[in-house]
Amino acid sequence: MHFTKKTLAAFFSILSLTAILLFAKAKFDAKKYSPLALMTIITNSTINWADGNIDNEINSSNTTINFYKLIEDSVNENLTLKGFKLVPKSDIINSSEYKQAEESNYYIGEDYASITGYRRLPEKNKAAILIKEKTGAKAFAYVTVFIEKEMDEGYKKNGTMRGKVTAFVDITNENGKLISNAQSSEYTSKVILIVDGKYNYAQFAAMYPDTIRAAITNATAALK
Repeated sequence: MHFTKKTLAAFFSILSLTAILLFAKAKFDAKKYSPLALMTIITNSTINWADGNIDNEINSSNTTINFYKLIEDSVNENLTLKGFKLVPKSDIINSSEYKQAEESNYYIGEDYASITGYRRLPEKNKAAILIKEKTGAKAFAYVTVFIEKEMDEGYKKNGTMRGKVTAFVDITNENGKLISNAQSSEYTSKVILIVDGKYNYAQFAAMYPDTIRAAITNATAALK
């Protein structure tokens, strides 16, 4: 079959238009799933080594820090920027259905905790169905933020350390069926010095805020 330049130009124009339409169709429409009920935010305040064996070599006592407010503010900000209209937190956590919902056994122990006011709920829970009836929520969000530390360079008690933050954002319906999910792992741009198994706590704490924000921002933006 012979194609003229005009025919080929028209053909590629159709392909380009099709690609644009497919992209537009694939774009995540947060308004479709609003109002959104943020059901839980889980994180850890005890920041462990990604390689647990390092604890035997390096002082791990200065590893507890609370980033709860920073995480909650960032989650709310990014879900809003994504286009979600959020159900007020008080309407969720103060409901009897939410207070009585059975918590997940997955995040048990001192290492993990739900952000102030929230409970550690699994994605399949009876409270979501009842909260939908009360608030009109069309979807439900479950967020987890893991904060870790790891060796950047060096061996055993001497070298440099960096931080790692991984954020998971899951959007479900009231029955726990997944609508969309995304995750993002980010590393701190700064590293701190470890000498004879010890490091500076203030420097350690200062590594994380920007990285926490970046992980949450990128995970939320990746929802599709």
